[in-house]
Amino acid sequence: MRKRTSLDGLWQWIIDPHERTVTEAKTGYILDESPGYLRDVKNRFVDTLYPPDWRKIRIPCTWNTAKDELRYYDGAVLFQREFEASAPKKGRRIFLQFEAGFYETRVFLNGKAVGEHRGGFTPFQFDVTPLIRNGRNRLNVWVDSRRRPERLPCEVTDWFNYGGIYRSVFLEERDENHLSDFFCRYANGAVVVEIETAGKLHGVAHFRIPALKTDREIEIRNGRGRVRIPCEPVLWTPAAPRLYRVECSFGNDVVTERVGFRTIETRDGRIFLNGSPIKLKGISLHEEAGERGRALTKKDRNRIFDIATELGLNFLRLAHYPHAREMAVEADRRGFLLWEEIPVYWRIQFANKETYADAANQLTELIKRDRNRCSVAMWSVGNETPQEVENRTRFLGDLADLARKLDPSRPVVAAIFAARKGDRIVVADPLAENLDIFGVNRYGGWYEGTYDDFRRLENPRYPDKPILISEFGAAAKKGLHGRKKFAEEYQRTVYKHTLAAIKRNPCVQGCTPWILFDFRSPNRLNRHQNGWNRKGLVDADRKRRKLAFHTYKNWSF
Repeated sequence: MRKRTSLDGLWQWIIDPHERTVTEAKTGYILDESPGYLRDVKNRFVDTLYPPDWRKIRIPCTWNTAKDELRYYDGAVLFQREFEASAPKKGRRIFLQFEAGFYETRVFLNGKAVGEHRGGFTPFQFDVTPLIRNGRNRLNVWVDSRRRPERLPCEVTDWFNYGGIYRSVFLEERDENHLSDFFCRYANGAVVVEIETAGKLHGVAHFRIPALKTDREIEIRNGRGRVRIPCEPVLWTPAAPRLYRVECSFGNDVVTERVGFRTIETRDGRIFLNGSPIKLKGISLHEEAGERGRALTKKDRNRIFDIATELGLNFLRLAHYPHAREMAVEADRRGFLLWEEIPVYWRIQFANKETYADAANQLTELIKRDRNRCSVAMWSVGNETPQEVENRTRFLGDLADLARKLDPSRPVVAAIFAARKGDRIVVADPLAENLDIFGVNRYGGWYEGTYDDFRRLENPRYPDKPILISEFGAAAKKGLHGRKKFAEEYQRTVYKHTLAAIKRNPCVQGCTPWILFDFRSPNRLNRHQNGWNRKGLVDADRKRRKLAFHTYKNWSF
């Protein structure tokens, strides 16, 4: 069995804007046994910060909201935490897992380099078995939030890039022979199970669904196994989100999850859930909650789903990066379909191999984390990327192929632009060839065009591929009234006419207007926004509804 120990709670921190406390492990430097020292492998001291001016902070958190002096800090912070542990018994391994750290993370345990990770939104882990001591252990984690052109997200975004260890950290003890990956899905009257093992690469695993009286052996060869089990579970839908307890075991290692079974596919320009067409009434949202930044609590997530239920939604677009895994777990339970996305956003370095490797890794980590979640309806490989940039279409096309390789059971989507051709609005992006669903972002009546642009939206080249309106809307400052832009009445008017146009267009199979809550953005500097994007239907306090909220609540396809 697995044993998990939380490392959340009170940590220490110091800022490190010039990378004085650590360097990359490949240079040969390690964090010394004495707190704050850096030495090379020949024991020559190259820097000293002793005694460090440690301060206290509670993890998970984003440092920009946890400490006033770090509100706009974009750089590196060194964290430290001491904890008690026992060295594992023979045949057992201990893994150190981070649910997320933004963006580059380097980890040291008891002065020794453990490893590093790039990508600010997905989980990563290290085998720390050789470094764990009986008694007191010291963990140092160096996190760098700096934005750079070759990274994802890139230097310029329309949201606030919070730094920190903003999701949970824990130790997990497992058997040496254990499951390293587990994927189950429903297809053609059967549950298909694929697993990977670590340690022992040959043997027999077991898969069980107690409620369906299903118990099957899975032969493991070279660390992999697959089985197809004919059965007829009650299929999951938003109206009836049926979940089953499933168990997968290998030797003494057991993984248990709550899983829903359903199918999702596209054909004839429509989206089908369990073989029946479905229209998606949704909303876009960022992972942000006031003074907690991106470190959402269970209460914060419940509030999102409560308001989504109030709006009569069945779909959420989690923009523009992977949100916490708990969002998909709760969506499974509550009956919401999800669009999940990686931060391939605006003008990234499409010709840079390192940038593609970052994108591919983030996509892989997201899919492997959430592909057992029936609520996840589609994988998005990008948002508003300029089609005229060299290598862009190939970059995103390769990501789409990777998504299908990792998970052939879900469609691939991206948020793209449509072009005006005469009196028509046409999907003309060359990336469309690589997508199963088109997400179209267009702000008629706000940035361009007119309220009824979506009534003239057409898809002549790919009529078999569905269209989702992934963004539309207008900004409004809560409490500002009148007929001009940024007034609540203006936002309501945009919603009223845009929704009417969407309803009249048979090509459109769903929409996720921008956005549920107001959120921080350093790009928004006029007197009505003051560092906030005000396009939310609800104010940043997550309580006060704007007039357009009620317009959308009362609308349906």
